[in-house]
Amino acid sequence: MWSLVWQVYGKSYPTEYHGIDKEELDLILGSNRIRNVGDVTYHRIQSADLNEDGNARDDSIEISDTHSIAEDNDLNVEAPTPLSRSVVDSSNPKRIPWRRILSRREVWAILIPQFCNSWGYYIMLNWLPTYYMDHFGIDITKLGYFAVLPYAIQGALGFIVGIIGDHMIYKMNFRVVIIRKSAQVIGSLSTASSLLMAVYLAKTPTQGIALITVGLGLNAFTVGGVSVSQLDIAPRYAGIIFGLGNMLATVPGILGVALTGWILDVTGRQWNVIWTAASVMYFIGTSVYVAWMGDKVVIE
Repeated sequence: MWSLVWQVYGKSYPTEYHGIDKEELDLILGSNRIRNVGDVTYHRIQSADLNEDGNARDDSIEISDTHSIAEDNDLNVEAPTPLSRSVVDSSNPKRIPWRRILSRREVWAILIPQFCNSWGYYIMLNWLPTYYMDHFGIDITKLGYFAVLPYAIQGALGFIVGIIGDHMIYKMNFRVVIIRKSAQVIGSLSTASSLLMAVYLAKTPTQGIALITVGLGLNAFTVGGVSVSQLDIAPRYAGIIFGLGNMLATVPGILGVALTGWILDVTGRQWNVIWTAASVMYFIGTSVYVAWMGDKVVIE
């Protein structure tokens, strides 16, 4: 069903989509800094180079002979309508520089955390109901509410995280990298800490379930971290990097889930081993992200 919708409404170029308004189209076509396409020179504006109204700041744009900037800071690309497709083509690379992509530590700062975060996510998604029954003795007829609640909180909080991040970048002038790293630390370490506290400190089922619910809900903060960082470091290849990360993120869903069952059988249902290992993965992913991630374009 989704494929049919995509085939009907999906387009290769913004100019081919009838549902886009002129303001948004101008923003997309003007979203590349200093690229030459034939006789046209246009600019890519970094998110940190925008003012509160979403327009480019005066000191963030380098004026060239082939374009002009209006006095109100709006970006005007001196390109006739027939060249719009050419402008878009320049952002749609014909060849993918795999060696450059895989050699940058900023890329691995995305791939490794996605793998590590998914390790905990898939194990909880598949084994959390069983853990609630084994460890807390939750009635199976009430299990659905406790199992779904963390993801409901996570989904709702995801919308708020984006608003908070944008406000801090555009209104409070925080650096993008500071927001990204802070969001990732909050999201990942909250989940890891909640798992450890639920296993080693919780005395009652209510305490354990509450800790896991809050921690997993706060994992939504990673939406403002690793989930969007590819747009900061390699906007032209963001889809490629995101796809690589998602590919690695599915490995825990295949191997990690099965390995968890084997460990439980071997250890006699020692859940502390499972959740400690998941927490360690969260700490590893966060450490790599904080150490290697930046907010500058490193792959043009």
